[in-house]
Amino acid sequence: KTLFRSAAMGIMAAIAAVRMYTRAIKETIDIYAEFESGQTHVQTLLDRNNKDLAPQTIALMKEYGLQIQETNAALFDAVSAGVAAGNAIGFMGEAAQLAIAGNTDLKTATNGIIKVINAYDLQLGEANKVAAAFFSAQKKGITYVSELRSEEHTSELQSHSFISYAVFCLKKKKQK
Repeated sequence: KTLFRSAAMGIMAAIAAVRMYTRAIKETIDIYAEFESGQTHVQTLLDRNNKDLAPQTIALMKEYGLQIQETNAALFDAVSAGVAAGNAIGFMGEAAQLAIAGNTDLKTATNGIIKVINAYDLQLGEANKVAAAFFSAQKKGITYVSELRSEEHTSELQSHSFISYAVFCLKKKKQK
């Protein structure tokens, strides 16, 4: 009886280990598939395949603790808005810093920066200044970045006092 019981316990432990191993492999494959699917969507926006984008995106996610789905969605929006593939990760780094400092998600920060750049006919290279102005406006206005970018129309963006303050900061920095 004892020998049979020991053998049964050993078999049960082996089955449990195989199940855990299989579950871990499945989860890894699912994560990889989710990442690749998002990257494929981004790549469809580019004239040619950018092989550096995926490893750079992974490094960005690791650096800022970002999730796959939100990073791919924000990256898609940035590239769709005209951010060149070679500049996308730098742009996303600025948006990630704003998202963290501004207590918002990456997609909101990305779209907020893009909306101000478009509304005020700024260059994409000024993303860091726009992000800094958003954060400064948040601090001065006792509000959140998500509220600052929530206006949907350019005229409303331009008349919104917090955005006006953000643009004032940008203009002030440009004059220096």
